[in-house]
Amino acid sequence: ERAAVRTRARAAADGEAAPVVVAKGLEIEYPGRLGSPAFRAVKGVDLRIDAGEVLGLVGESGSGKTTIGRAIAGLTNVTGGSLQVLGTEMLGVRERDFRKLRADIGFVFQDPATSFNPRLTIAECVAEPL
Repeated sequence: ERAAVRTRARAAADGEAAPVVVAKGLEIEYPGRLGSPAFRAVKGVDLRIDAGEVLGLVGESGSGKTTIGRAIAGLTNVTGGSLQVLGTEMLGVRERDFRKLRADIGFVFQDPATSFNPRLTIAECVAEPL
């Protein structure tokens, strides 16, 4: 399976496959409450995810990681820039137009304190806190 993932990633890197996600200048704002200004959660993010590629978003609490994931899944509206998911522009996309694609999208929220370190065996991960 790993060889297949590497092959797909290599094919994507060689330009044989369209990227799965492309963000350029991505901006996401949440409306303010009771007349307060909008809160800009994401500003000016550029990224590309090719088929078979795995991406981990790492940053401080409140830096927009979850918001970007939610936008890719179509759960949060894009308010500026561009975000294309499986060839569909998410800025202004209608729910019914994106619904069919949602079945092909998934992401995992990870708490690093409860995650397994891929560099360790499972036994080492379990024994680490002991």
